[in-house]
Amino acid sequence: MAQAEDIFLRAKHRTFRGLTEDIEHEWTGPFYFIQAADPQLGLMKAWREGDCDSGGDEWTEEVDLTKQAVAAMNQLRPRPRFMVLCGDLVHAMPGTIFRDDQERDLKMSLSGTDPSIPLVFVSGNHDLGNTPTPKTVAQYCSAWGDDYFSFWVGGVLFLVLNSQLFYDASACPQLKESQETWLEEQLSKMSYSSSTAPKHIIVFQHIPLYIKNHDEEDGYFNLQREVRQKLIDRFKKAAVVAGHTTDSWENKEFRMPGDPSSQGREDIHLFGIMKTGHLLIGVSVALVCQQIESCWQPSKYPKAAPNNWRMQAELWTLL
Repeated sequence: MAQAEDIFLRAKHRTFRGLTEDIEHEWTGPFYFIQAADPQLGLMKAWREGDCDSGGDEWTEEVDLTKQAVAAMNQLRPRPRFMVLCGDLVHAMPGTIFRDDQERDLKMSLSGTDPSIPLVFVSGNHDLGNTPTPKTVAQYCSAWGDDYFSFWVGGVLFLVLNSQLFYDASACPQLKESQETWLEEQLSKMSYSSSTAPKHIIVFQHIPLYIKNHDEEDGYFNLQREVRQKLIDRFKKAAVVAGHTTDSWENKEFRMPGDPSSQGREDIHLFGIMKTGHLLIGVSVALVCQQIESCWQPSKYPKAAPNNWRMQAELWTLL
């Protein structure tokens, strides 16, 4: 049991075991990863019955969708470098009746992931509560690993953030301050010399900075404008990937917060499909390149990755 649990607890001490800077700091060429979001075991029936606040007593459909996504991912060649789940892992809020069973069944559903594909977890509002506390954050970390941390893959720095600390940290201000200090240290790495700086920085969080444009009204599915603008200024050229709402999938490219008018990045391309019963599991393939013209064109498969780079067609078929 301890060995099985270990695949869910690789994020410790603000880093990720096996994907550290000393091992993965060099750019070695294009690679891809899988992004999924909001498996949210327990939501589908609750949504249909209009009882999202207290519902969630069945989650067989979500388990089947998750297993289907895992089976499809395992068949991809070459393997993705990792799979990230961008929050709302389960529907039951902390301390509610179905929480433990939903977490148990999600882990069971994900346990079939090929051992060569690390699982990266991002905390969402259903994982921590809309207003997180030190207790709910600690509970999450005991089940899924750190709530914020960094890791490296092929010269690219990935930052996993706790977006609930941006949204409402009124019950845990010290945790918010700690993440802010840590984040500033991580972002400073972009100023390193060219030989040691990451090729890209990609941010994973649950709540999107914005849905349609950077100055849109505040709402449940985005961060408040004041918070959002500060993060845009700090992230600069970092790419931001989120979950929380299917609207964030419409663009099918990474947000580039340093340039709100931009619809994406020329060096990082996300092409996605939604396979969902209802707002449930979104699965995308993200291809990280040096320059788009050398690795991806919409009408062709990546030139820089010969052999079997058929992720888009394969996912459509397998899912």
